[in-house]
Amino acid sequence: MAFFDLNVASLDNPQAGLALQSAWQKNNEALAAKKRGDSETAIRLNKEALAAKISVQGENSVGAALSYNALGETYIAAQRYDEAEEALRKSLHVRDNKEFGGLGEGPRQDAAATRDNLAQVFEAQGKMDQAREIRMKGAANGETMCGSYECVTPGGAMLSTSQLNGCSACHSVFYCGKTCQKRDWKRHKPFCKKFVASQKEEVEEGV
Repeated sequence: MAFFDLNVASLDNPQAGLALQSAWQKNNEALAAKKRGDSETAIRLNKEALAAKISVQGENSVGAALSYNALGETYIAAQRYDEAEEALRKSLHVRDNKEFGGLGEGPRQDAAATRDNLAQVFEAQGKMDQAREIRMKGAANGETMCGSYECVTPGGAMLSTSQLNGCSACHSVFYCGKTCQKRDWKRHKPFCKKFVASQKEEVEEGV
């Protein structure tokens, strides 16, 4: 979809085509910066890419949604969760299924990925019920993303209700199997343990 948009823009408006080409390059550079742990550079590059796409395609375009999602992921890596939530909600507005209030633009796997990213923000904020709720939205249609960023399925497995293997402690995140659950444990562990401890404290205080 990205290459189609770029080619059309290049034919109709060469300047717009160049702007989009630069935007996609910045997205790739931002991803490389994120992988090497340079979150501030990644955030700056994603913002520049986003601004270019909005100027050419509009804020509710598939291209802008991609950059909003990438920006949200980078904010998560930088532990800037409020900003991550804002960016991801803008991406989800475009990507999510119409039955959930979204515009339904782009592949359904993209919508599932953004829902899972937003669920990760909720985990970090201690909002496990909200994390579970947003992940479960796509389950009936087989559109709940495996919670492991390094899923054994390339691009991430899409799961239906009967395929969900949830965390037995917090019940807020789901995986395609034990391998992916183990891979995600380092990320999920501090949020899960904090939540379980808080639940235990509430029970003890209520006794």
